[in-house]
Amino acid sequence: MNGSPPCAERRQRQPLAALLLMTLALLVSACATSPVPGPDGSTAPQGSADEPPAPTSSASGADSESEAPPSRPSPNGATLALLEQSARAEESGQLAEAVAYAERAVRIDPRRADLWTHLAGLELAAGDPETAVRYANKALSLARNRPDWARDAWLVIADAREAQGRSEEADEIRARW
Repeated sequence: MNGSPPCAERRQRQPLAALLLMTLALLVSACATSPVPGPDGSTAPQGSADEPPAPTSSASGADSESEAPPSRPSPNGATLALLEQSARAEESGQLAEAVAYAERAVRIDPRRADLWTHLAGLELAAGDPETAVRYANKALSLARNRPDWARDAWLVIADAREAQGRSEEADEIRARW
């Protein structure tokens, strides 16, 4: 034996165990009572314990319109605003700015054929018929069940063909659509 009685060893360990228990209790209570910030950064309570928690966006990155916080505009609202800004810029003769707004709309909602057709028309107006045809073809690939969107894309292609000096091809497209 080392000369100290066993009960003396226990008395030396008790303050250390008590300190560890108090630290653990403080950590647990701090976690349980600290406010959790909401999606808007506020720390207001989400509701009573009987209510389910408010939905949050999934960790997989798949956002749906119903999961977006109400203060954040929906992609459709954002693209609509960008299209309006693009149209205003085009009307005032600022084609580069109009193209930039349309490109932002396409980045937000790249599966909408009408956005690609709008961008194609702007590129044509800016004097780039090759890019206009490329964007109109992208619109055609997305306009599956929308014959009106397909027609609009084909008419941009017809105008681009005319700008390229291919008037007969442009006339054929226009006659078809």
